[in-house]
Amino acid sequence: MRILRRFVLAVVATVFVASVFAVSASALRSFSVRNTTLSESSSALTFAAFDETERETGAQIICAVTLSGTLASTFAKTRGAVAGHMTSGRVAEERCTESGPLGGRARFTRESFPQEMTYESFEGTLPRITGVRFSRFVDVSIANAMGALCQYQGNVAVIIQNGLLIFRTPNRVFYVSGMMCPVSHEMRGTKIIAREPTFTLL
Repeated sequence: MRILRRFVLAVVATVFVASVFAVSASALRSFSVRNTTLSESSSALTFAAFDETERETGAQIICAVTLSGTLASTFAKTRGAVAGHMTSGRVAEERCTESGPLGGRARFTRESFPQEMTYESFEGTLPRITGVRFSRFVDVSIANAMGALCQYQGNVAVIIQNGLLIFRTPNRVFYVSGMMCPVSHEMRGTKIIAREPTFTLL
């Protein structure tokens, strides 16, 4: 019985050590990226207002937005690892359209660029990666049709998938300052990347 007990303990210890090494090896893996430049044509993003009860108010601002950035040629498969930078962005304010009771226009502030893009997770089943999810900080000012200027900040999730940069909902930026401002705005939209990045797990 004592020999059997020692054998079982030895097996358990071996399995535990092997699992630790497997987890460590997985954590140390990284992505290789081909086509690291994130340049895109101008396309629409929607900023939808939400009130303090988390309900959408019906006020929306739709603006033509151009974003540019770069991905690192390699980055760690670790949540929070720096994977690239969003270097610039422009909102064509003169082309913003509005709906709902307030309407208005949107603008990225200086604090929005440059900003790190950090790795969150991937989509698909290995070895086939269908998309990679990143997080980045956004600082945006939104002026409503009544002239009130509201500032919002937050980390938003973007997914690179099939040559698209997707702002996946829910994706909120939250009130920082201003008067007569909704509590938060949700950013929605899909943007086409000029050269599709491809990701390989090393």
